[in-house]
Amino acid sequence: MASKDLKILFDYLGDKGAQAIRNINVVTYFLLAVCCFGGAGIWVPMLAKGNDVVYLSGANVFTFTFALLGSLLCEQLFFSKKDLKERIDNAIDSGRVNETWDEEMDNEKLSSWGLFFGVINGALAVVSYNYYPNETSWVNVFTLCYSLLFFFLATSGTIIEKTGDDGNDCASASIRKELQNSSGEPGRGI
Repeated sequence: MASKDLKILFDYLGDKGAQAIRNINVVTYFLLAVCCFGGAGIWVPMLAKGNDVVYLSGANVFTFTFALLGSLLCEQLFFSKKDLKERIDNAIDSGRVNETWDEEMDNEKLSSWGLFFGVINGALAVVSYNYYPNETSWVNVFTLCYSLLFFFLATSGTIIEKTGDDGNDCASASIRKELQNSSGEPGRGI
């Protein structure tokens, strides 16, 4: 494994991880869509009353983990190259062909890292399901935490791109732009 591959991974984790934590769109999406709605199969059984309640069964963790991994895989297969032609055209027009190529190669390395960590996540979910299907164990807890962290980091870049807000300040890019357009001066709107 080349040190450049590790540098690409750590740069991505440092940059995107910090951006994601500061971005309300990413945090809200993660908490509502992933944890509350997507993770209902995990937390709803915890609300059940009785002596034989399993709080974090391997079967639930397995199902949730594979739902997350499946959505990441489908996103990668169907949408990862959607804007490639536009990026290439822009690179040719601006004379940034080499830089765009390097960015694309870095993205390929990140995809390989994602596949690597995704396989580990899937293997943990299989162990959780096979050895602890109806009981709570540290493997189930670790697999769930690993799944959530992996999904958070994997999807944060997409959400940041789609919202146009890198989370570096309180005002989103669209609000800043509108304020600038309404007065003609940056930051002097209404």
